[in-house]
Amino acid sequence: MLTIYIKDNCPQCHATMRWLRERDIPFDSINISDPSNAKQLAWLRARGIKQTPYVVAAGESWSGFRPDKLSKLLE
Repeated sequence: MLTIYIKDNCPQCHATMRWLRERDIPFDSINISDPSNAKQLAWLRARGIKQTPYVVAAGESWSGFRPDKLSKLLE
């Protein structure tokens, strides 16, 4: 399963989700701008992650809109 940590008003987050939807790739998104997701935000901060989207998929993770990495999910 693919999980994306996103923030409100994040163009790269929207681009990543649009790319996945256009290819019918299922994903879960966690909006770290939502106060109810404070634990997930703390988890990201503890790992030094400062950029969204933060994508976790197939044992790999990265920040930002990365079509090159996303394309590897289709292989």
